[in-house]
Amino acid sequence: MKPYNTDYIEADNSKYSAVLGDFSSQDIKLAKSIWFVELCRQLHMPNRLQLRILRCCGGSANLWSCSIKQIIARICAFSTRCQDCFYHNICMEPDNRETRFISNRDKDFYSMWADNAHRDQVLEQVRRYQNRNIFALDITDGLYPQSLINISGYPAVIFCEGDGMRYLRETPLRVTIVGTREPTPYGIKATEIITRVLAAYDCAIISGLAKGVDALVHKTTLENGGFTAAVTAGSTDIYYPYQNKLIQQEIAEKGVIISEHPPGTKPVKYFFPARNRILSGIADVVVVTESPKHSGTLITTSFATDQNREVYAVPGNIIQATSRGCNRLIIDGAALLDDPAQIIDRYGLQLRNKHNILPQDDQLKSHRSQPKNDNLTEQELMILACLSSYAMNMDQITSAVKMPVDKVASLVTGLELKNRIRRSKGQYFLTYE
Repeated sequence: MKPYNTDYIEADNSKYSAVLGDFSSQDIKLAKSIWFVELCRQLHMPNRLQLRILRCCGGSANLWSCSIKQIIARICAFSTRCQDCFYHNICMEPDNRETRFISNRDKDFYSMWADNAHRDQVLEQVRRYQNRNIFALDITDGLYPQSLINISGYPAVIFCEGDGMRYLRETPLRVTIVGTREPTPYGIKATEIITRVLAAYDCAIISGLAKGVDALVHKTTLENGGFTAAVTAGSTDIYYPYQNKLIQQEIAEKGVIISEHPPGTKPVKYFFPARNRILSGIADVVVVTESPKHSGTLITTSFATDQNREVYAVPGNIIQATSRGCNRLIIDGAALLDDPAQIIDRYGLQLRNKHNILPQDDQLKSHRSQPKNDNLTEQELMILACLSSYAMNMDQITSAVKMPVDKVASLVTGLELKNRIRRSKGQYFLTYE
């Protein structure tokens, strides 16, 4: 069976047959994909119609040599499945949005499709990325994540940077780990423990490259020799937030960065919730390590539930605001995660390197070892005991330990120097070191 109807393919435009000789096949496909996505967005083309066009012409590589009028005419005249089409799941009666788009945009669509000036622009744009491993995958490509095709509103084209797409597709398990942008020391420690243990096993660890938990997930995975993929709200070439530039560059070298936006696209506010559907959709399991009650992280878990993904949440202090999101997820049915071995055993994961990695039990034991209090005074231990329940400001600590404020300030400073507590936004937290 043919993957698409070759009757729709024409000879390449003679103007471009010579020009395209300056580009690799990967760069040509990238240019055509950028052109297609920008055209679809400019015209507000329904997503399913984008999928139809790509499938009918055999992928983005054929966009400039296909007969778009024949494809649209075939879609409009739909009666039965096209026997030459491999993608029977998309072959169905055009819905109202598609029909309305074709009838209302007919003249604009065909004139913009044939506009060579736009094609020239994207070719020049692609020249700027020839020294970077940026490429496009559409729904006809073998490396397009199969898990994404099973979600609602999956992108017709994704843009990637790095060589990790094959591993991401073939790995036994894909785990998305997300959380708050402002984690407490507890959230940081929980994220490090879970990520460090999972990074030793044959799985892909995914996150959103935001500040806070996301950046920590990528950093910890890379430091421990694991594989990580980042799903960004902007394009893969935009460093956002800029403080994560070095992490993003390392992911591009050792893993893969994924975006539904063509190169040169800066992130805007509404891109982030849309990005979250890919974060959950590309994964088999979603883990939340720390989240307040109202957080973008919970948008990801909402998508994950709709997409029938397993959701795990790390329980937290019921008094601490930054744990209320995770605790609510557990109440609502998410699995309580207090040990990464739950995921390892559930999916039968194997160690990446059986010779150079500690046994699982030894890893967990070292992560959970209790801090030594040998060099702490009785008064310092009193302050630590107060902070073990929840974070406090200086006034609350002073009231709890019933000591003069200058004495408490001196003790708190000493504990900070010993890395036993940390101050953030006027409150003091245990570091769990």
